[in-house]
Amino acid sequence: MPATTAAASVMLGFGVNLALLTSLGAQNTFLIRQGLAHRHVGLVAVICIASDAVLISSGITGMARVVATHPWMTTALALCGAGFLYGYAALSARRAWRTSSCLASTATSGLGSAGRTALAITAITWLNPHVLLETVVVLGTAATSCGVSGQWWFCMGAVTASTVWFLAVGYGIGALRPAFARPVTWQVLEGFTAVMMLVLATIVLLSAF
Repeated sequence: MPATTAAASVMLGFGVNLALLTSLGAQNTFLIRQGLAHRHVGLVAVICIASDAVLISSGITGMARVVATHPWMTTALALCGAGFLYGYAALSARRAWRTSSCLASTATSGLGSAGRTALAITAITWLNPHVLLETVVVLGTAATSCGVSGQWWFCMGAVTASTVWFLAVGYGIGALRPAFARPVTWQVLEGFTAVMMLVLATIVLLSAF
């Protein structure tokens, strides 16, 4: 495969995935909270990056086609995912309505143990249909435009985007720590997340029928 074509495939994978990653979802919100608290940031970033690598590779190797040919899998995934997103929305809404002191304390607390943190981010990643849709279906489909020889270069670019994004957010969010020291910032973030999760959950639920 010519070097120029390989580079184009890498750049395409990087650009498409980066555009998807910039949306404020459950993954990003969780990483922001841990980054501001300086708790297990590397662990969370590594799990996100590794998960993306597995899911993107699955999409490129045909997972998207398998799901497309088995409608019941899509329905089951949608129902489980919608339930998860509704639950996450409820938790975000609850945090948004907490007192100022409780909200302010989240900037320095984060989740406690590494085990709890790992379980939480793993669930947020693997039970979130939005993440699965983007990594498996959208990126898996986009990779086909690069042809058989260029798909894995596309995958390399996409995984590189995930690596850059999650590390940058996790370790760079500290620069915004003064803003997040204000309770109203957390209220806006949590409120926006709750609304977004409700919308996504409803869309996913409706897609099951």
